[in-house]
Amino acid sequence: MKKISIFLFLLLYAMWLFGQETEEAPFLPKNPTKAAFLSAFIPGTGQIYNERYLKATGVIATQGYLVVKSIDYHDQMQKNKKRRDAATEDYDKAYYDFHYKEAH
Repeated sequence: MKKISIFLFLLLYAMWLFGQETEEAPFLPKNPTKAAFLSAFIPGTGQIYNERYLKATGVIATQGYLVVKSIDYHDQMQKNKKRRDAATEDYDKAYYDFHYKEAH
C-alpha cells in the first residue's frame, strides 16, 4: 500500500511539475459573430474559421448532397410534367374525337 501511495504522489507531482508549461501562444478566442456571418454567406466557412475542419467537411458535404438532390428532383419534375402534358393532350384529343366528331 505504501508503494502505491508513493507512486501516486510522484505521478501527481510530475503532472503538476510538467503540466504548467505554457510556451505556446496565448489562447485567442474566436469571434462567434464573424463565424455566423461567414456561415450565412457560404455554409461551412464558420466551422473552418473556428478550426473545426471535420465538422466543416460534414456541413459542406451535406450542402452539396442537398443541392445535387434538388437539381435531380427538379429534372424529374420537368420530365414528369412533359409526360403528363403529352398524356393530357392525347386524352383530350381522344375525348374530342369520341364526343364531337361522331356526333356531327
